[in-house]
Amino acid sequence: IKPLKSLSVIKERLDDIDLIINCTPAGMDTGNIDNINLLAVPDYWSLKDKFVFDMVYKPYDTKLIKKARADGAAEVIPGIDMLINQAAFSFKIWFEILPRESLLKKIKGELIKLWI
Repeated sequence: IKPLKSLSVIKERLDDIDLIINCTPAGMDTGNIDNINLLAVPDYWSLKDKFVFDMVYKPYDTKLIKKARADGAAEVIPGIDMLINQAAFSFKIWFEILPRESLLKKIKGELIKLWI
């Protein structure tokens, strides 16, 4: 694994890249309409057969998530999965109890309903 340090290098090597992770606030609902409309990757990138993880959890379907699905990404992981799992493991650290998976799925579903 070797990080690519510039967009020009990434553009040249895009076919060699399997995993794309957005760890910026691009696309996040911060109350600023300009931010929510940002796409974390250049629009001309094809995400076909890539694994795409967007750490942004609100909105549920960010522009990156929508693009990844439309392009035919191999796997698409929305940020809500990170949010729920961070909360669960924080709860375990503080209370020495890991919430049941069924409860985590229920909470995820409720959040998705609120944000869609």
